[in-house]
Amino acid sequence: MGLDDLLGGPYEAASPGTLSLASDDDDANEEEDEEEDSNARPTRATPTKCPMCDLAVDEDLLRTFSKGRPLSISQQIKFCRLHNAKTARATWLAKGYPDIDWEALPSRFAAHDGALRRIVHGDASHYRSVLAGRVSDGRERTLRATERSLAPGYYGPRGLRVMSEHLISRFASALRRRAVEDELVAARGSAVFVSTVLVPELASRLIMEDLAVGADEAHRVLEESVPIGDLLHEEIGDVVVDVGEADDDSDDNVLT
Repeated sequence: MGLDDLLGGPYEAASPGTLSLASDDDDANEEEDEEEDSNARPTRATPTKCPMCDLAVDEDLLRTFSKGRPLSISQQIKFCRLHNAKTARATWLAKGYPDIDWEALPSRFAAHDGALRRIVHGDASHYRSVLAGRVSDGRERTLRATERSLAPGYYGPRGLRVMSEHLISRFASALRRRAVEDELVAARGSAVFVSTVLVPELASRLIMEDLAVGADEAHRVLEESVPIGDLLHEEIGDVVVDVGEADDDSDDNVLT
């Protein structure tokens, strides 16, 4: 069988020019096919991002907030906080954190006064041990970070204020005395002892009640939920812990 039979007809050698043109035509057809495929393939929409933090956000939320106009820097900051708060609220619900009855907190605080009083007077506690360990290691810079991280979890800055006010009203005189007798209180001062020991001790007890969990889980939730508390329970103004101004120490001397 000859070459003509294989090709199905008389074979004529193609000139180089002919081969080149055929190749060019094939390339053009392939490019057209690729272009048609590209046009037919659905394009993925670019996600809408927060102009401040660059996280993906709901397009309708941004459109509603901006009303179609460019945002100033202050407006960008407000929007960033808004969308993060919405995310925090969704996380709050997903984790089953309770709605906080702020009016009922004082009576809940009082139920733990006895245990906290014993800590003031030297009883061992989780957060006393944490503070003692950092003081003994001389990690002053880490201590400052720890003071921030041990805010009262999802109770947030608002919770920090009301807890601090309660604790100072109950234990101011005892803390002043303990500053002389207790090396840990003396090392960092009464204010730091309140914010890094008593506040988280009280908050962890509330979390145990809220979620029906043990102490270890409450400690984990407290630390994990600090960013959520910051966003959802903020309070204008700084918390100034001054144990020298409180004068209600009527039950300081009674250890229960």
